[in-house]
Parts: sequence; C-alpha cells; structure tokens
Amino acid sequence: MLARTVMFRFNVGPIPVQVHGSHLLFSALLGWSWRPPSHGAWPASVLADPSLPGQAAAMAGWVALFVVMAFVSILAHELGHAFVSLAFGYRPTVDLVALGGLTRPNANETVPWFKEVTLTLAGPGMGLVLCLLSVIGGHLVPGGTTLSLVLNQMALMNGVWSIFNLLPIAPLDGGQVATAVLIRMFGRVGFLFAQVLTLLLAAGLGLFALSTGGALTLMLVVMVGIRAVQMISAYHRGEMPALEPTHPSEVVFRETVSLFQAGRTDEAQRMGERALGLEMTPSLRSRYQHLLGWAAVKLGEGRRALDHFSQVGAGVQVEPQALAAAFSLVGDEARAIPLWAQAAEETRDATVLHEYAGAMLRAGREAEARTLPGVDAGVAWACAERLLFLRGDFAAAAAAGEAAFRERATVQAAYDVACAWARAGQAETALDWLERAGSLGFRDVHYAETDEDLRALHGSPGFSAWLDGLRQSGER
Repeated sequence: MLARTVMFRFNVGPIPVQVHGSHLLFSALLGWSWRPPSHGAWPASVLADPSLPGQAAAMAGWVALFVVMAFVSILAHELGHAFVSLAFGYRPTVDLVALGGLTRPNANETVPWFKEVTLTLAGPGMGLVLCLLSVIGGHLVPGGTTLSLVLNQMALMNGVWSIFNLLPIAPLDGGQVATAVLIRMFGRVGFLFAQVLTLLLAAGLGLFALSTGGALTLMLVVMVGIRAVQMISAYHRGEMPALEPTHPSEVVFRETVSLFQAGRTDEAQRMGERALGLEMTPSLRSRYQHLLGWAAVKLGEGRRALDHFSQVGAGVQVEPQALAAAFSLVGDEARAIPLWAQAAEETRDATVLHEYAGAMLRAGREAEARTLPGVDAGVAWACAERLLFLRGDFAAAAAAGEAAFRERATVQAAYDVACAWARAGQAETALDWLERAGSLGFRDVHYAETDEDLRALHGSPGFSAWLDGLRQSGER
C-alpha cells in the first residue's frame, strides 16, 4: 500500500509528476545507511567525529539533504525520458517510487524501436548533464561549505548511477536499449539474447560484489539474475515478447487493411471510420485516411474519397490513379484526365491505361482515346461503362456498354448492358439484352435470379420466361 500512496503531485510544464511515500521512505533509509564522506562542512564534519555533540541533529540533517539530492537526481533522470517522449508527441507521466522512478510515455502508437532507444537513453543522459553541472558548481562555490558537500555528492551520485544504468542489464536503461536493438536485429530471439546477456553480466557483478563485500550490490544483482531467469523461462513458454503492434489504433489498422485486401470493403470502411475516433499519431491517421479513400473509390463514393484523400498528411502519398478515380466518380473528368494520364505514364499498367481511355470516352474525346498506344477500344468502353454505373448514370452506362459490345460481342458485355438498362428503368430493353446474353451462352440462373441490378425485372413474365429458357438450355 505504501508504494501506491501518493504523497504529493505537481507538474513540470505539461508533465504530471507523482511522488509516492515509498520514494521518500527508501531515500531516507538509504541516506541513513550511507554516511557522508569526510568533509569540513556540517553535517559531515560532526558525523565524522562521534565525540562531537549534535550527532542526532547532524544525522537528521544529512538524511534530509540526501532525500533532497535523491529526489532531484531521480526526477532529472525521469524528466529526461519524459521530455523526449513529449517531443515525440506522447503524453508522458512521471512517478517517483521506492529507489527509482517510472516514466510512462503514454504513446499514441506502438513505440518504434529507434524512438524507444532515444527516449530510454535520455534518462542517463540527463543524469550525466546534472553530474557535469554539479562538478562545475562545486568548483564555483567556496570549499568546506554544506553547499560544496551537496554538489560533490550530487556529482558522484549522478555520475556513478548514470554510467551504471547504461550497462546492458535488464531492466536498467542500458538493458532496455540492448533489448530493443537485439529484437530489431534478430527478431523475437533477440529478446532471449538480451536476457542471457543480463544473466551473464549479473553473475560477473555478483562475483565482484562477493569479493568486495558489497552486500547491497550483491542483493541487487541477485534480484536482476532471478528476473532474467524468469524472463528466459517465459520466453521458452512462448509468453513474450509481443512483437506485433499493441496500440489499439495500430491493431485496428491492421485488421482494416486485412478486410480491405480480402475484398470486404464495406466492413473495412466501417471499421476504419470508427477507428478515426481513437487517439493516434498524425502519420497513422494519414494512413487511415488513405485507406478509407481507396475504400470509398472501390464503393463508388467519389465525394467521400476526395474528402479522405484531402486529409492525408505528409509522408503518405495519394496515388494519381486514386485521385483520378475519385474525380471521375464525381463527374469532374477535366481534373481526372490529367491525373489518369500521369498515372498511366508512371505505372505503365494496362488497367490504368484503359481507365484513362475510359475517362476520355466519357468526356467525348473518343478519337483521342483510340489513338492511345496499347488501348483496346472494347476494354476502354467497358471501363467507361463501369464508372458511369457507379456514378448512378445508368442510361449513359448502358450506352457505353453497347459501344463496348459493338467492339467485342461477349456474354459479359451483353449482360452488363442489360443490368444498366434495368437500373435505368428500361425493362424491355434490358430483357432484349438478356436474351442476347443468353444466346451467346449465359447460363448462370442463380446469379441472374439474385442479382440486385436486375431487381426491377423480378416477377415480370418476360424475366421468368428468360430464366426458364436458361434452365431448359442447361438441362439439354
């Protein structure tokens, strides 16, 4: 309970700091057990000679000074972590607990390894800066004073602890850096390498502590060794580490991408739109907007696609074909055609080329479309038809489909024209084109019966007769 008792709170700029009772208690106990070195200033001067009066007051003064020195030193260390976290756009909090502190970055992403290394090294870095400032201060103030004693101790405390903290021993800062780098280099097995390294160094420090009689050091390295053994055991049980993204917005993004790639565009769009309410980095938000823009294009929602693409920030490029498709979907072929041309030039992709030609056909520039190298007029008219259909201009889509059929009389072309006329409310014309599709070999009765594009024909005698004809043809 004591470790969870917050004695007081304050802020360093936007960074909340909580000081727990255990921090003050452990600092006081450590100060009481660690007597100051010989020094001509109070309280060290009194404590160095037990025959002098005022021993209790001198000890109380030393403990109080030690608590302040520990508080300033540990706070500086943790603020090193916190300031870098803040620079990365995170919302860090600091807790001073027991013999150390804990800085939570509260990141809005799964912290990348290089950011983790940077913010981890910032703690010892701040300690070394405080050590240097203490050394400089010690040379500026008069010797033999209490202030010079404090500055000398601050320099020693921060220098020794910062260097020790850089050793590649988990869970010290150096161990965290080693773990991040080794996982980056070797994947999951890098975690095992880091724990084995910790165990070996702890064993070496333990032998050193035994030879020098350092009971406190021995206790600490034994605790570190036990923790390393536990981590190695957990690794072999398959319990750690989790190398996949752990921040909710990144986990949802991966799921959204999977849905989109699986062709479940509606579900991907719904999941992505909901995820925009989560906290995330600007970079990840841009990736969401980019993905949702593509989903809107696939669903024929040009205005929505343009809205998403307009919110894509630096670092994520919107492909010219994506913007071109969005502009074509809203009927702005004047803007779409140059983008289609750029996309065709950059990608050298046949599908993009035919979408470019289709945009020119929709703009009434058939002669130019036919002169594009490598263009199949039938495919280009089919592209023009598909996008007009998505736009809801069904009569124009049917006309483009008929042009595609004239270029190449296929089953698919005839069926697509029938769907467009059915959507346009021209039932008789749609049935004529269904008959043509049937004569060319269309036989999928179930598909035609359940096709939403032919809903206007459902229940009509002509459509029923056509379906019966397909069934009879399939039986022969």
